[in-house]
Amino acid sequence: MKIKIVSASPAELEEGRAGSSSHDESSDNTGSEFATSSSSYQSGAKSKGGESLGQGETAAVNRSKFLVYLALLGAAVAVSTATYLLLSKEEQNTMRIEFQAHSQEILKQASANSVNMFEEIHGISKAITSHALDNGMTWPNVTLPHFDVRASPTFSKFEMVGFAPFVSLENKQGWEAYSKENQGWIKQDYFYRNYEEAPQTINEHIHPIRDTGEDLWFDRRHLVEYNYSDPATFQYEIPLWQVSPPPNDTFIVNMDLASHPVVAHLLWDSRVKKVKEYSRAIDLEFLLENATAAKDGHPRGIVIEPIFDDFHEDAEVVGFMLATLNWDNIFDNVVFDSVAPVVVEIHADCSSGFSYHLTKEGATFLGKKVNIHDKKFDNFNNSKGIMTPVESREGYPPVIHSHRPTDTEHDLSHCTYTMSAYPTLEFEQIYSSTKPIWFATMVASIFVCTAMVFIVYDILVQKRQKKLMSSAKRSNAIVSSLFPKEVQEKLMNQLDEENAGNMRHGRRGAMADFLDEANPKDADVAPSGSPIADIFTDATVMFADIAGFTAWSSTREPSQVFVLLESIYAAFDAFARKRKVFKVETIGDCYVAVTGVPHPHKDHAVLMAKFARDCMAVMHDVLGRLETNLGPDTTELGIRIGLNSGPVTAGVLRGDRARFQLFGDTVNTASRIETTGQKNRIHISEETAALLKAAGKECWVEPRKDTVRAKGKGELKTYWLKTSSHSVGTVELLHDTTHIQSARCSEEEALRQKHERLVKWISEILGTFLKQIIAKRKKHEEVNGVSMRMPVSGIGQNHSLCNGGILEEVQDVIKLPKFDPRTCVAKGEIEALDPAIATELYQYIDAIESMYCNNPFHSFEHAAHVTMSVMKLLSRIVAPESDPHFRGGNEASALHDHTYGITSDPLTQFSVVFSALIHDFYHPGVANKVLMNEDSKIAALYNNKSIAEQKSVDGAWQLLMRPTFEKLRGAIYTNTDEYNRFRQLVVNCVMATDIVDKDLSAIRRARWEVAFTEQANNDFSELTVNRRATIVIEHLIQASDVVHTMQHWHVYSKWNEKLFHEMYNAYQKGRLDTNPADNWYEGEIAFFDYYIIPLAKKLHECGVFGVFSDEYLTYALKNRREWEQKGKRIVSEMLSTIAKKSQPSVG
Repeated sequence: MKIKIVSASPAELEEGRAGSSSHDESSDNTGSEFATSSSSYQSGAKSKGGESLGQGETAAVNRSKFLVYLALLGAAVAVSTATYLLLSKEEQNTMRIEFQAHSQEILKQASANSVNMFEEIHGISKAITSHALDNGMTWPNVTLPHFDVRASPTFSKFEMVGFAPFVSLENKQGWEAYSKENQGWIKQDYFYRNYEEAPQTINEHIHPIRDTGEDLWFDRRHLVEYNYSDPATFQYEIPLWQVSPPPNDTFIVNMDLASHPVVAHLLWDSRVKKVKEYSRAIDLEFLLENATAAKDGHPRGIVIEPIFDDFHEDAEVVGFMLATLNWDNIFDNVVFDSVAPVVVEIHADCSSGFSYHLTKEGATFLGKKVNIHDKKFDNFNNSKGIMTPVESREGYPPVIHSHRPTDTEHDLSHCTYTMSAYPTLEFEQIYSSTKPIWFATMVASIFVCTAMVFIVYDILVQKRQKKLMSSAKRSNAIVSSLFPKEVQEKLMNQLDEENAGNMRHGRRGAMADFLDEANPKDADVAPSGSPIADIFTDATVMFADIAGFTAWSSTREPSQVFVLLESIYAAFDAFARKRKVFKVETIGDCYVAVTGVPHPHKDHAVLMAKFARDCMAVMHDVLGRLETNLGPDTTELGIRIGLNSGPVTAGVLRGDRARFQLFGDTVNTASRIETTGQKNRIHISEETAALLKAAGKECWVEPRKDTVRAKGKGELKTYWLKTSSHSVGTVELLHDTTHIQSARCSEEEALRQKHERLVKWISEILGTFLKQIIAKRKKHEEVNGVSMRMPVSGIGQNHSLCNGGILEEVQDVIKLPKFDPRTCVAKGEIEALDPAIATELYQYIDAIESMYCNNPFHSFEHAAHVTMSVMKLLSRIVAPESDPHFRGGNEASALHDHTYGITSDPLTQFSVVFSALIHDFYHPGVANKVLMNEDSKIAALYNNKSIAEQKSVDGAWQLLMRPTFEKLRGAIYTNTDEYNRFRQLVVNCVMATDIVDKDLSAIRRARWEVAFTEQANNDFSELTVNRRATIVIEHLIQASDVVHTMQHWHVYSKWNEKLFHEMYNAYQKGRLDTNPADNWYEGEIAFFDYYIIPLAKKLHECGVFGVFSDEYLTYALKNRREWEQKGKRIVSEMLSTIAKKSQPSVG
């Protein structure tokens, strides 16, 4: 297809178009003239002017906006953070004040408890001294009557209270005798307590503590061992005498307290310093009769209070009061007003300390460790000392330090305790609230709302600016792609002058008005101002037309047509930019370019010759790369190029869709040169050849032997531009592609390479369907949670041999899977095909290709042609836009119903394409009627019906069932249901290609009447839907088998000639009784009338193929009319061609 732009009258232009109608298919492409210069716009949109338009201003605005956003963000963060911190600090101060009040009260009450406890012990000590003085008793022989009565008030604080005198070694025997005589205090205290039974008599001898076999509770490594038998060290024993409560086990009476290391140090220290002492927490099992209580893990200690012999200053310590303290009792009667607990830690300078959890319910022991409070409350510490050493007490003489203990001795003696209180997280939560967060969020929200208002405003401004900028860029891109730079400047200057006082948004906006696609208000008024045009005396024009494009495009999908054109034109554009060639336009498959315009160049003819060579070379490279995707016959396309040199008029033809145009006789002649050229050759005029010779390129041209007669020009002397040494840089500019096929390649090698490309192409198609089958099967297993897979080696073995009977397998209705939306597979879920499966698929198709008979028509090439038609029809099984079901969210379900389930089952689609591949497998090149006469054995095997078709299925199936293709079979089917559906579809499809058998044709007509009558239109039962699907599939394969009759005339002519040659060869070999040429003309007309046209109408009536059914019917009617006009002459020409080939060569 092409366009000729000339300066002649409209009548002359029509004449010029008519003059080219006799060359190939070029005159039959007027419909493609509606394809405007969209590719030019796309390339122009990438121009520097379009990219840089307003970039500086936009960048400055974006930077300013960024700073504003950054300032708003910073202010929001700063103010919100400050608000949060201030309010949080206020809450923390409130908490601190409340905690200080509560904790001070707790510590005050606990300290008061400790003071009261020791006051009671001190009172008993004074009572013993007073009793001894009043009764003239001699120490250590002192017993306090009613000791238990006097000590009972301390039981709430102490677990045991005892009295132990100092007994010197000289008085030991006397004491033992005294204790034996005065042990009656035990019975007296038992009587006071109403105990039922008095204990046994005491051990009157002073004895050491009972060995428990356990270590002391706290560290004993620092204890100093003393030799108590050494008088210089310690000349006293300290038997425990009276205890309250009275003991059940009298062993503790007369138990020497000095035999316990810790107690001994306390007693010694207290005697020396004459003060009370507190022990570290130790194991008191040796004192407490309730061993279970002693081992409950709670801290306990001993309190020592000295007893003096009188109340004078020089009084001597003659004994001790000893009490066992459970530290839990320190917190008895502590009034706790806070609703949240606190942690109280008791630190000791002689041990590790211990901790309590204090609530309204009481104190809970936390463990023998401190610093367990939350570290973030360290600065809340409120401490108070308890049980600190007392130098003197009222009623006692002042302390006389007769000995200063060493550090070690100090560690082993009295302990100083400090009580510290800390808040807990629960306490903090009472005084913590969401107020800081809410206020901070509120402040941040104010800033966010402010920013959002600004953003919305900015978005609206940006939206408006983008529209304006898009219009300006589009205008700039259009101008850049349609007009040379000089013309652009003239256009802009002219528009500036016309719109100086009333520009919509600058000169780019004015340009948008000028090139607006909408019809102007004053459409009947000619553009104002001077036209932008000029004459260029030295220019070379090129017309390049794709030979065979119209016929090729009739067999392809629209998207494939555009892929081809875009790929070729993109390659041409790359060379045009490199060679400084100006691309004028592309209309359909015609590419127009010029050199010497708008920039004059003395070597414009040489530049264009190089560019034409580049286009010729790269055309073959692009076609070779695209054939795998675009299908067979793509590499058979060619390019026809025409060059002419001379003066041209160039300028902007204003009005709707203004563009840069060329006019003049040079352009018209270039178009004629192209149309009278030959495929894959560069045809040049005498003027261009003269310029090349003048430039020293005489070796590039060779005269054309025959004379060219062009309408409106008469006879023209023309030349061919040689392409054997085309310009350097073709491959390096584009991709690393293979070079043009060598012209010396044999016909057999060319055919072999073509078949290899077809095998690869069909492998890609079937591989795509296999990936969909595997993905859908996997999805089905995931959704249903079960796998129906079986070893494929055991499936279908009954069909592995050629046993005939295939015709009996034809199904009236094939059941397709029901639609399940859960098993729909998205594109992203389809995985790559296993290389092993892909390899077996390629090998299988390659084996099929090698076994096809070398027939002119029923060949592997014809199978590929049928496959391409099947793919085209499958791709056009679409839903009508008028159906409301397709405008909701159930497109997949509606499409499934509309296409009777064909589109939702990849196995069905794979089976149809597979059938197209094998439908003529082993075809002998003659009809079934001839086969019945030639091979009675084969005819009998297949019951004299559809012999070639059944043999094709048997042969292809036997090949598929070989162990070599086990993985391929495992991808196609994995269970008997899938296998049976695959087998039924293949059998029905291949058998449907037998259009001669009257019985099969009658059955198919009857099924059509049942499925597509008016009554059946309202029947949506599963049986009816599956019957319709079966019919549609059969008609799809039938139409594809004879698709050449419903495609472009050149395609029909090509395959019609092949079929004629096949039939005539059979006649010449004696396989046919009658000469096919005798009724070929009439037979084709009848074939169109009684089969092709009705079949095309049925494609339309079944309503699933969209506009393609109309396209097929249109081509069928056109081919029928043209055959009626030219058929007889074509039959004669085919006979002449056969006669020439059959003549023996001379010499």
